Amino acid sequence: MSSSAHHTPLGHAALPAADLAAALLQHTSAALVQLDGQACVCWANPAALALCPALQPAAGQPLAALFQPAAALPEAGQPWPDDTALELQLREATADTHWLSVRAQRLPGGTQVLHLHACQAEHALRSRLAGADPDGLGAQMALSIDLGQIAFWRHDLLSNRMHYNAQAFAVLGIAPRPGGLSLDEVRATIHPEDLPQVVASAEQALATGLPVDLDARYRRSDGSWRTVMTRCVLQRDAQGRPVAFVGLALDVTDRVEAQRQSDELAQRFELVTRVAGIGYWSKSLHAERATWSGELRQVFGLADREPVPKWQEWIDEHVHAEDRARVAQDFRAWIKSGREHASSEFRILRRDGQVRQVLTQSRLETSSPQPLLFGVVIDVTESRSAAQALREANERVALAARGAGLATWELDLDSGAADWDAQMWRLRGWQPQAQAPDLAGRLAMTHPDDRALVAEVTQRGLGEDGQIETAFRVVWPDGEVR
Repeated sequence: MSSSAHHTPLGHAALPAADLAAALLQHTSAALVQLDGQACVCWANPAALALCPALQPAAGQPLAALFQPAAALPEAGQPWPDDTALELQLREATADTHWLSVRAQRLPGGTQVLHLHACQAEHALRSRLAGADPDGLGAQMALSIDLGQIAFWRHDLLSNRMHYNAQAFAVLGIAPRPGGLSLDEVRATIHPEDLPQVVASAEQALATGLPVDLDARYRRSDGSWRTVMTRCVLQRDAQGRPVAFVGLALDVTDRVEAQRQSDELAQRFELVTRVAGIGYWSKSLHAERATWSGELRQVFGLADREPVPKWQEWIDEHVHAEDRARVAQDFRAWIKSGREHASSEFRILRRDGQVRQVLTQSRLETSSPQPLLFGVVIDVTESRSAAQALREANERVALAARGAGLATWELDLDSGAADWDAQMWRLRGWQPQAQAPDLAGRLAMTHPDDRALVAEVTQRGLGEDGQIETAFRVVWPDGEVR
């Protein structure tokens, strides 16, 4: 590089150095402010005045008075820390500027020049968190916000504008806007059903000063809805006046949807068990009492508000005396074995004295940190009674048939397979066998003159009245015709 101290552009006179410096300071895009020895503003260039219109260089204004109270602010009359960037929130924010980054440089004579530039609330928060303590806990908190995909926001009550970090803008699906969004813009994205609750929560936080938690749905730019869980607190200035709401938010759409599906499944399960008369229960392995469904209370005759019995109480009071030892032994053996499933059938005693037959299906779930037992109980009294009555009726019919010499058989018309009782064999002079003969075997037992008739009847099947009636002769092994 070569010095230009001895050269001037053709047709122009050289400016004095002081005038040249003043001209450069006036026209530079960098926002510069000069402080006197008392840390008051004594000069500001046009870029600084445009960035922060509240600057009043002629009035000897303390620069710290422009910002909201903060630990980083120097005390009145004290110089600003050299070569240290401070991110501070303006008291009188503009539509585009709410936070300023301020860096000071000492000049000869005890004055300072400050470099100002606008920064987003997210950047300011990060810097304040990182520098809030010497142990680095603030930096860890800022990192947690990023890693946890947590949205940070601030509602400035003076300008009524909302400022978001990058994650908050990502939740809404819109490009970051340094100047933030108006309150009306934000409320336009809130689901109409949730908007009254959001407004009420802000009023509650303003009235009580306590943190407020809220879940609300927000419309993204693509038209989809996201459920956002928010916690906000009220921020006050040094005089105790409310200046902003500050909050953290987390997109919980997936969790809410999973919970909705789980609740829907639980409702369906509850409906099915209630309609089918099935009771269910659950119990952590080491809990004192189980939880019973309403249907299970009805099975055992337990009132709604009556406490669920403990294990031994249930054995002693609700299981039939003849089944107690077996039920208790089977349950303990199941738990000791570690098997997932167990089933049992036994009799119970209801509070009204009725004896009922129940079928239980139980499961031990060990995949969770706390082992869980759960199962279903089905009252099978009527079905078992009906089955027993049917067996008894069949036995009576079979006894009567044997006494009268009657035999019974079944024939599958599609496959031709037959099923004979013992009397069918005896009517043909044979000892009963496990497998009924096929058509050829049956015809071989038939009198030769009647075989065509039997074959024709077998192929024709049932008549119009659903019955088959025919008479034919059979030949016993010893040649006797019956």
